[in-house]
Amino acid sequence: MNDAIGIPDEKLHTGHRARMRRKLLTYGTNIFDTYELLEMLLYYAIPYKDTNPIAKRLLMEFGSLDGVLSASPEELARVSGVGKRAAELLITVGKLPDVLYYDNYADSVIYNDYDKAGKHFVKYFEGNKKRSVAVMLLDNGMRELGTVTVYEDVIYGSAGVKAAPFLNQAILSGASVIITAHNRPHGPTTIISEDAQTNKMIDMAFEQAGIAVAEHYAICGNIYIGTRELYGFSVGAETELDKFRRSREIAAIRGEEKG
Repeated sequence: MNDAIGIPDEKLHTGHRARMRRKLLTYGTNIFDTYELLEMLLYYAIPYKDTNPIAKRLLMEFGSLDGVLSASPEELARVSGVGKRAAELLITVGKLPDVLYYDNYADSVIYNDYDKAGKHFVKYFEGNKKRSVAVMLLDNGMRELGTVTVYEDVIYGSAGVKAAPFLNQAILSGASVIITAHNRPHGPTTIISEDAQTNKMIDMAFEQAGIAVAEHYAICGNIYIGTRELYGFSVGAETELDKFRRSREIAAIRGEEKG
């Protein structure tokens, strides 16, 4: 009972919670402080208690909402007011991004193989009679996030090809690794000095952004040739990049044996 106004605590909290929920549905999350959003989340685990001070204690203990949602059950239990149900709720919500990621990308193809990536671009450029440049965007497990044409009807290695459009696509998609390619519909599929200069320009831009450039392919019909050696960037994808590196070396050996 709140002695000052004669209203039972549970009814006082119910009215406050209803008002907070209406504000959330009407105006969205932008009008709330972080502690208020956490306070509302805790409503679903703590029915008849003021969750505002609990939310503030959690944020003080873990520094941020991400810190709260990443905490272990033992760490959460040490915060006054956080019981088993509240801890379970916070841990479950903290795992939702992983669930969403799995739903979005579980069926995506992993391109940790040189030939597999080369054949992907052969298929991608199939029927395209224009000289085009594309980028495959990959996460830190070499899983494809998408493949996008960056330039169309332009010669790779020319002054018209800049690093910025590739970088913009990578940043927008959240990519950790990229593989680029250009098609030469009428050949030849050879490495020229202008290609190397453009590769170097793109490499420098992505190195500064902390994104790995795994390969650049020249494509002509069903033929694909990698135009660079791999770079061992440390982006949390070393295992898959190492697999790609080994597969490229094997492909090179096969090419030498055929020659």
